[in-house]
Amino acid sequence: MKFFNTSLMLAMLVLNGCHFDTDNISPPLPPKIETTPSDKIPSNPPKGDDKIKGDDQIKGSDEVEVIPPKTPPTSGVKPSDKIPSNPPKGDDKIKGDDQIKGSDEAEVLPPVVTPPASRIKVSNNNDYINIELSTTEFNQWNSVSVNDPKSGHVEAITKEIYNDFNDSFDFIIFIVNNERPPQGMPFGEFAFVQNDIKGVGLSNFDNTKEYSSAAKLQGLYALYGSMNKTGVLKAMHLDASLHELFHRWGNWIVTQGSSSHWDDVKGALTNESQFAGIELYLMGLIDKPSAANTQYWDLESETVFNTWTRDSKFEDRMPTPLSSQKNFRGLVVLLTEEGVPIDIKYQNALSANITNFTRTDGMHKKYGNVESRNFWSASKELATFELDNLLSIKK
Repeated sequence: MKFFNTSLMLAMLVLNGCHFDTDNISPPLPPKIETTPSDKIPSNPPKGDDKIKGDDQIKGSDEVEVIPPKTPPTSGVKPSDKIPSNPPKGDDKIKGDDQIKGSDEAEVLPPVVTPPASRIKVSNNNDYINIELSTTEFNQWNSVSVNDPKSGHVEAITKEIYNDFNDSFDFIIFIVNNERPPQGMPFGEFAFVQNDIKGVGLSNFDNTKEYSSAAKLQGLYALYGSMNKTGVLKAMHLDASLHELFHRWGNWIVTQGSSSHWDDVKGALTNESQFAGIELYLMGLIDKPSAANTQYWDLESETVFNTWTRDSKFEDRMPTPLSSQKNFRGLVVLLTEEGVPIDIKYQNALSANITNFTRTDGMHKKYGNVESRNFWSASKELATFELDNLLSIKK
């Protein structure tokens, strides 16, 4: 036959061990070698530690896979076109693509300021604070008046106090840990801080800022020699407390027979257990003498008042009893020398006296016919004085 089946012919040749080339059969294709186009090869190949490793080495092929550079640390250099023209400040953080991932400019954090540890300790009964002074400070308190305009020792302590407590005090009472007053120092003394009252013979002024108060603190006083076995029992109610406190309102109403004192009445002036009528008037607790308030006015007080009304400086007391302050808040500060601890018995006695001074139930101590110095009782039950619950106003 002229035509053969091609498949049959090939099979026969194979069986006969023959080999031949034919133009009709395409040769097998060689393995394809791809060449990375030039536009895919980075112009700046990696250097340094950015090596070509492992399977990425050239193994008989023109194709080279370039390992991208390792992610640089945040201190690297970022292209300028990706740096925000107005970088955020404060809490406006850079987010997402705006993060600077290649900049030499690290974020500058503000320094951490650790406040000094407070040396103020609140008593176990929550009714006074203790501040341990250095020997230099303690000696200064025992030799320099609280009215000294240049020393600054009082202002330094009140600044510490207001760092720890709210601005809640009308008065601050310093008790220096001495058995008796140091030579040349009084038993106690008062320092004015402000006056916003008319009719007490004193012009208005405000020095509260110097003591770190914001127009709240009215005055302060120091007792220099009450911490002894006898005195500590009387520090807040039988000695100078009411007398020194009343300097806030007294002093200036009539010509003084004794420097810086109001005269000729039996009350806080003479360390009695009750405020005299003129003292209650100047405190804003009662009105001027009249038939309606004779129970508060004694003859001596009326005489002083009448003398005062004839003075050219006299003016009615403002605020009047209708709106004057009647509830006061104070702070007792026990100043001790560093390294000289105070006996626990004295601490407890001071707390007991503070409680006695501030009671409003009539149960304050009495010594025979003499009442202890209780503020509520001395004011004829017209005013109160709080000294405890210090933790409630601590920052």
